Amino acid sequence: MARRIQTEINEEHLRGGKDSAVKRINISGRPPLADNKTLLNDPKKGVDALRQSDMKNNFSSSSIKASTRIKSILANNNANTGLVGTTEKKREGPSRPLQTMVTEPYEKPSKPSTAGQQRTTDSMVQRLFNKDSKKTSSVKEEKSTILAKKEPVSPASKYVFEEVVGSGTFGVVYKGRNKDTLDVVAIKKVLQDKKYKNREFEILKQLHHVNVLKMKEAFFTQDGQQEFLNVIMDYFPDTVYSVIKNYNRKRVMPDPLLKIYAYQLFRSLLYLNKISICHRDIKPHNILIDQRSNQLVMCDFGSAKKLVKGEPNIAYICSRCYRAPELIFGATDYTTQIDMWSAGCVLVEMIICEPLFIASNNIDQLVEIIRVLGTPTVDEVLAMNPQYDMSQFRFPKINAREWRKVLLKFNSGR
Repeated sequence: MARRIQTEINEEHLRGGKDSAVKRINISGRPPLADNKTLLNDPKKGVDALRQSDMKNNFSSSSIKASTRIKSILANNNANTGLVGTTEKKREGPSRPLQTMVTEPYEKPSKPSTAGQQRTTDSMVQRLFNKDSKKTSSVKEEKSTILAKKEPVSPASKYVFEEVVGSGTFGVVYKGRNKDTLDVVAIKKVLQDKKYKNREFEILKQLHHVNVLKMKEAFFTQDGQQEFLNVIMDYFPDTVYSVIKNYNRKRVMPDPLLKIYAYQLFRSLLYLNKISICHRDIKPHNILIDQRSNQLVMCDFGSAKKLVKGEPNIAYICSRCYRAPELIFGATDYTTQIDMWSAGCVLVEMIICEPLFIASNNIDQLVEIIRVLGTPTVDEVLAMNPQYDMSQFRFPKINAREWRKVLLKFNSGR
């Protein structure tokens, strides 16, 4: 350490003289001593000299400080510490030349900048926010999981079944009510039998017409081992069958009302024909009426089918009194014209207030048709069913009757 100080003094002596070098290592703040060389060459003797000088000049406190400083320098000769005239603390960092450390004024430790503090604060707030957001998201996920685990509300619980208004082979129609809106609805409950192909649900989803009953909602229910399709529809209080019952041969249906119903009936058939859907069971029971507005709609598509050309169909279909002749002849490649025949039978029934062709089997049914329309020719039979065996056709030759006479016979009130 002494060598290092001596080397620095020698370099300074060459640059600015001995006085400047001695001045720069002034430790106690007193005027420089005459024997500064002794201080540098022999530190122990230098300390004794400082003590004697302090006793003479009453600088005891300053000398104690100086001697303490010199001892610390000797004890930490590996540290990068400068000899200054103040009690500067040890600095950390790379070592620098002694003259620079001695001549630099004392600098207080710099405080962290405001921007640095702000960044630190922002980072702490961000970490806290992230923790809170994670907690919030975890709470939301937990709530969503709980809601997902809840069983969904069954659509069947929204409706009350009040009374039975109709029944058939495969289902029952109920008058019901919506618990939420208190609207009166019709609920058709259909048994899902695997032996029979039920196309009604798929067809109802395609129907959108003012004269065709529209499906509001549908759902399945289980009753023991049996499965049921429940179809929710608008409720109509009357049918063509119930309206006809209000009339008889003396009190006939007014012509304006008859025309209103007939127009809507054939309008619904036109719509079904455009989308190639054959109802296959048109009868007064399957035609609903609202007598307050005189609206007519077609319903009950349990036997309906979307016809595809070249695809065979079942011949034993439709109620007998409204069954078309081609079905009686066993045709399987028929069209929507069989619905037109059935609608004509319903129209006549609204006029005469009873079915026109009543029979208990196919043969008797065909006889009743021949009595009114006459015996069909061979060409007409083959047009209805090209596969029909004409050897089985044995009917007497009967001429067709005039429709005016037919209607007057049944209804004398017109």
